[in-house]
Amino acid sequence: MSSRPLFELILGTDRRDPDVANAGQQPQGTYRRRRAPDDTKHHDSLSRAWGAHLTPHISANLGPYVSDIPSQLLFVEDQRDAATQVGSDPRYGKDNVRVYKVHRDEAAGTQSVTEMTVCCMLEGQIEESYTKADNSVVVATDSIKNTIYIKAKEHPVNPPELYASILGQHFLDTYPHISAANVSVVVHRWTRMVVDGKPHPHSFLRDGEETRNAEVRVTREGIEVTSGIAKLLVLKSTGSQFHGFVRDEFTTLPETWDRILSTDVDATWKWTTFPTLAALKEKVGAFDKAWEDARNICLKTFAEEDSPSVQATMYKMSEKILEAAPGVASVSLALPNKHYFEIDLSWHKGLKNTGKDAEVYAPQSGPNGLIKCTVSRS
Repeated sequence: MSSRPLFELILGTDRRDPDVANAGQQPQGTYRRRRAPDDTKHHDSLSRAWGAHLTPHISANLGPYVSDIPSQLLFVEDQRDAATQVGSDPRYGKDNVRVYKVHRDEAAGTQSVTEMTVCCMLEGQIEESYTKADNSVVVATDSIKNTIYIKAKEHPVNPPELYASILGQHFLDTYPHISAANVSVVVHRWTRMVVDGKPHPHSFLRDGEETRNAEVRVTREGIEVTSGIAKLLVLKSTGSQFHGFVRDEFTTLPETWDRILSTDVDATWKWTTFPTLAALKEKVGAFDKAWEDARNICLKTFAEEDSPSVQATMYKMSEKILEAAPGVASVSLALPNKHYFEIDLSWHKGLKNTGKDAEVYAPQSGPNGLIKCTVSRS
């Protein structure tokens, strides 16, 4: 792509380094300068009329190369190369596709439901849709949305790792110019109601914002799968401590041997790459088991450990998940530390509400600590 010269009328004095100027070199940015006809009267009128307006622009854009005081008329031509190219991995697709599927067990007289939000992004030989406005390589995002629904009808949506892999593989099998499909599935929680001590056959409640997640990347080399839990909100009123940390002139936080600990568990675990969809289907039972094990491990470890720090607790969780799921290569955790501060009420009739007497706290929406780690097999 050839560059088109940009001309700008400015007032100023050429203050390039003499050595650079004598060598015929241009200052950084490559400006070519041509002196306007020597018309003192015209120059003076321009200086008076436009000097105040142009001087800040000159200073900001040409720095030491042009004086702050207008003294001569110059044309500036930007000769920089304007060639561009699309980045290494352009992708596009459909996001926020909401899907609900019901499974009816006629023999048992019960129904099960799954609600999920799906995102599907495609990669491949699609650069010309950006650079040449050539839509012949574009699978319309509306078609992607339709495919999400059709594959949900044709195949199981549980576990989400399997559904995402089937969906991604479809795009590679159907469109030769597509080299990768990135599918994200967020499963929203619907828990069967218990009525009069019995599970209800077709009624459910949402008992939290927790989600089960799957991130799948399907390429012609294999299938990468990352499973996860997000927004699992937990709290314990004791059994947590934090002391021995760095203390210096910036520190106001007191040490504590007993505190409230609350967090939103965000845990992901990355599986060893599956070479084919068939290989993934052979291990499909491992996905539900790993999710159940990971969830139980996080809850049990959180509840039972007298936590010395969030860092130590999350590392222990990660180790146990790796032990429980041999097909998992690494585990990542992100735990925000949601603070609950004691309230000093001694100003009101000497009311004691700190230390061992603390009962009323102020939950904090922010700021909060945020601790992350990834633990991999050695």
